Amino acid sequence: MILNGSRDSGGIDFGQTLNYSLVYANKGESEMKDVVIMAVLEGVLLDWTTLKDTNKGVAQTNSITWSKAEIPGLAGVGVGQEGTSDFSINVSSSTEIDINKSYEIKSYAGFLLGGQKKSTDEMTSNTIVSKLNSDTNLKEQVKYFNDDNIAVGSGPLPPKVGQTTSFK
Repeated sequence: MILNGSRDSGGIDFGQTLNYSLVYANKGESEMKDVVIMAVLEGVLLDWTTLKDTNKGVAQTNSITWSKAEIPGLAGVGVGQEGTSDFSINVSSSTEIDINKSYEIKSYAGFLLGGQKKSTDEMTSNTIVSKLNSDTNLKEQVKYFNDDNIAVGSGPLPPKVGQTTSFK
């Protein structure tokens, strides 16, 4: 699994287009028949209406699947043979943040042979975790007077022992 030219995790921005390449290869000693490959994309930030897939895979909840119906070469992948499926999807352009949600996208690929799962180690690729970049800038101030020199605090200034002074 490759995202924007890299196999590594990284940052993403609202509205960004994510360009994926799913590379499959037979590095075994015999032909693989009836291969099904899938890309799993987990995260609330994806805008599935923007999915563009050159091979027209079947998009389902959080995944895209390709079989020999979409990529005829998957009917039989010979020893040493490889291929690529490219697709893109946009990150949502929404700027509303819910602090109870995770703002990252977890992406990985997997495969099946003749509809049969292999062991978990054999069937998944590298995992790419893309976290939302933030330009959050926080500023903190404590004031007794606002910018127009009007008191917004109360009590004696400077504060005195035994008397309450409040600041905003």
